[in-house]
Amino acid sequence: MIPISKLTKAINDGLNALAKANDFPFTFAIKSEGGEYMPPKRNGNKVEAYINGVTKIVDSEVIPVQGTSVLTQSVNLTLAYPLPDDIPVEDAIAPVRALLDTYFKQTFIQAMPDDSGNDVAVSGIADIPTTGEIALNTGPGLMCTFTCGISYNFIENGVNSNKFILLFDNVIIPYMDATVTRVPVMAANPYSGTDGAAASVTESTALNIEFTAPTLKSENNAFFTAYKSFILNGNNPPHIVTIKYEDTNQVYSMKFGQSSLSLEGIKNGNSRISLVSAKELNDEQ
Repeated sequence: MIPISKLTKAINDGLNALAKANDFPFTFAIKSEGGEYMPPKRNGNKVEAYINGVTKIVDSEVIPVQGTSVLTQSVNLTLAYPLPDDIPVEDAIAPVRALLDTYFKQTFIQAMPDDSGNDVAVSGIADIPTTGEIALNTGPGLMCTFTCGISYNFIENGVNSNKFILLFDNVIIPYMDATVTRVPVMAANPYSGTDGAAASVTESTALNIEFTAPTLKSENNAFFTAYKSFILNGNNPPHIVTIKYEDTNQVYSMKFGQSSLSLEGIKNGNSRISLVSAKELNDEQ
């Protein structure tokens, strides 16, 4: 769907942009599936050193869906960092480790055209790179390796979950998974035609949002301030909830529905929360 060479270029460009912003003295040279080793280059009195890397596909699965293309792919990235010989190894590795950690903590979301020009939503999440043993190799000399795995999801003309944003009184809800349901309220007596076949009649609909979220401190987050007050005291005034879906921002008045806080051992608190359409009895009819 999207060639690994294009994915590799995006990683290489992203790492080099971050390296430049942090005045990092090395340039990344990452190639896909067997690229050639890039030796240091001298430019006048300055030597440009490279952190060579290679990506390869380790697993790929096409998900059969009618009318579109969906694919998952696992990619392995290996980097070879040539260690400077004028500073201790720990001091040499630390800035590289910090830069890689910063870059690979991100969730990669972007749109890319495939070879046929179709718009493909590409999302990726990576492991934090692991540090290999210090070794002496032909070419880079004394070096340290870093490896990580990257999981990609591709969908043609699709919407990625990360692009679906929920706001509670203009504060982003940090949901991990969410389900948005429109519930129809049906008439008590369905319509029946002359042939005896019944047809449902919808009198109204209600919006329901259910999601899980890591439990954050209420002092730092207005959403969890309201959630804590609801869980402990039952306080449940209406709030403004905004759904950002593609190019549409829709605003609703909602209250907390049945919600729960789960706690276990030394694990992070986890909240299962529902929001339901709110209408006060004294609202205008």
